[in-house]
Parts: sequence; structure tokens; C-alpha cells
Amino acid sequence: MYTLKIADIIYCKLEDFIKKFYLNELIKGSILFLGCGLLYLLVTLLIEYFLWLSPVFRTFLFWIFVVVELLLLVRFILFPIFQLFKIKKGIHYEEASVIIGKHFNEVDDKLINFLQLSNSIEQSELLLVSIEQKAQKLQLIPFGRAINLKSNIHYLPWVIIPCLLFLWFLEIVMSLNRVLIE
Repeated sequence: MYTLKIADIIYCKLEDFIKKFYLNELIKGSILFLGCGLLYLLVTLLIEYFLWLSPVFRTFLFWIFVVVELLLLVRFILFPIFQLFKIKKGIHYEEASVIIGKHFNEVDDKLINFLQLSNSIEQSELLLVSIEQKAQKLQLIPFGRAINLKSNIHYLPWVIIPCLLFLWFLEIVMSLNRVLIE
């Protein structure tokens, strides 16, 4: 009974790690979605501004922009959300344990071994003792620290640069009216 409680703690910690992993992906995806979207909007507006396209080409340019934005939304926002809420399959415990093992030297293959042992069909007394020992060693390790949410800061230039360019080319925003109206 005690073994199951320790094993349950390890599995809960793995679930928390996986949630944090996809939260990190969602944050990174949001930054990239905004950045790539703004950059693509800027390119679209520059094309219209310098080429003075006909209404047919402006409409075509508008719908290409909409399709690209939808693709970016699906890839960078919806996929991580679906995986975060387990609507779509995400990483398994084994994949999570590899990521955790790379971050914590003391975990290494112990977490993978724990998962393999706890999933074993044969439940002998020796196996239960081995699972308990591995679970006790792993119980103190904070798996969530393997994901650093602050690492997403280096993606911020993907949003800041297009915003600055957008402000710089403020006059281009006027051509947005021509793209949307005609």
C-alpha cells in the first residue's frame, strides 16, 4: 500500500511536469504567433504600399494573410492547448523522463527504470521493494524545475522587432485600409 502512494506521487509529479512542458510550449508559441503574425502583416502591407495592387490582388493578399494566420494559430497555439488538456496525444511518461534525466544528473535512467518496473506485469515482492526504493530516491527531485519558463524571454525579439518596425512604418498602416476595404 505504501509503495502505491510513493509511486502515485512520482506519477503526479510526472503529470505536473508534462503540464508545465506544454504551458512552456504555449508561452513560446504565443510569442512566435504574435511575432510571425506581425512580421507577415508588415510584409503584406509593404507589398501593398509599394506596389499599389489592384483590388483583386489585394483581396488575394488578404486571404493569403488569413490562411497563414490560421496556420500559425493552429501550430503555435492550438496544438499546445490540445496537448495541455490531453485532447491530443502529447509526450508520454518515458519521453518526459528522458527530458528530466537530461536536466537532473541524479535522475539519469532511474526514472525510466522506475516506469518500466512499475508497468511490469509480474508483481513479485522483490519487484515491489525495488519500485519503492527507486520511488523514494525520485520523490525528492523537483521535476518541474527541468522546465524554465523564463527561457522564453529570448523569443521576445520576435514580437518586439516587428512592433518597432510597425511603429517605424506607421504610414504603411494606412494601406491596411485599402487591403481591407477594397
